[in-house]
Amino acid sequence: MPISTPTHLHVVAFDLPYPPDYGGAIDVYYKLKALHRLGVSVVLHAFLYGKKRQTDTPLAEFCTQIYTYPRLSAMQSRIGQYPYIVGSRRSDDLWRNLCADQCPILFEGLHTCAYLPQARAAGRVAMVRMHNIEADYYASLYRSSSWGLKKIYYGAEAMLLRRYERVLSYADVVWAISPADTAYFQQYYPTRYLPAFHAYDAPVSQLGKGNYALYHANLGVRENEIAALFLLREVFSLGSALPLRLVIAGKNPTIALQKAIAQCPNALLLPNPDADYMRQLIADAQVQLLPTFQATGIKLKLLESLFNGRFCLANTPMVAHTGLEDLCIVADTASDFVAALHRIADMPFTEAHRDHRRQVLSRLFDNAQGAAQLWQTACG
Repeated sequence: MPISTPTHLHVVAFDLPYPPDYGGAIDVYYKLKALHRLGVSVVLHAFLYGKKRQTDTPLAEFCTQIYTYPRLSAMQSRIGQYPYIVGSRRSDDLWRNLCADQCPILFEGLHTCAYLPQARAAGRVAMVRMHNIEADYYASLYRSSSWGLKKIYYGAEAMLLRRYERVLSYADVVWAISPADTAYFQQYYPTRYLPAFHAYDAPVSQLGKGNYALYHANLGVRENEIAALFLLREVFSLGSALPLRLVIAGKNPTIALQKAIAQCPNALLLPNPDADYMRQLIADAQVQLLPTFQATGIKLKLLESLFNGRFCLANTPMVAHTGLEDLCIVADTASDFVAALHRIADMPFTEAHRDHRRQVLSRLFDNAQGAAQLWQTACG
């Protein structure tokens, strides 16, 4: 490396990325791990919110320093001037810590970009990792929500995020997480594609057959609840007519979803499994069910399913423009899902299936290559 190589990289995360149990945290956590393997010294800055996330974590293995900051309340967030996800992540302490040296900064998500203009003005190398198109994400939440305060919030946040997105013009580079997002951001900002980071060096899918179909997600998120209800009400509504039982597993299932599962005789709910149990559920299933009705970013559970699971049955919005279409069985209607499940139910997952995945995934989603690309850019 050249003499001018910086001593470390600042990473500003929207949440403490441990446990890595949802999409954004997974990408950040395994990015930190890959950078550490590369020999990069990382100073992590993370905001804490919701239920206080564990601070005594393995993150210390990957980071030379870890700073945490509380999220501001709605009253403190200057709603109207900032989107709430941005305004609640302002901190004088954060900016003071970032100014302790001249090393490059990676802002994780639009959420953390409150100090991006100041970083640019200070002559810092400033990069932004975009996990999706936030305005589109919140607009989708608005469309899928029933009338109430949440719908009003989602609509207002979508409009504020569309306007605030222009802050990305201050970035030296915007790292988009999917080819489709790259095409969008390249219209307006200096953008490059950086594939999602994940937990695997190679596929570990079990050979043979399983005896259930699995849908796994954070079930408290509206888009995931909608997907689960689609499977329950339109695909598995015939009960014993399908050859595989439906297992739905994930965090915080809503009361409405719990009731819907109870009414489906061929479905089982496994709420709030820990990471090891979830990983085993994915490995043992015959097929991963991957419908989504919100095509933003890339779904990290698609990568988890391909690296760790057997067959993957997805709809077009889940796989379009990911390069992974050929590794999945694609179905877009309830009848397509039913027909595919009948075909898959007694089909063994073979070494040839796993080898094909290895060839594709090693080319498209290599954590080491991604970390090297990121660090080389940070070094100028």
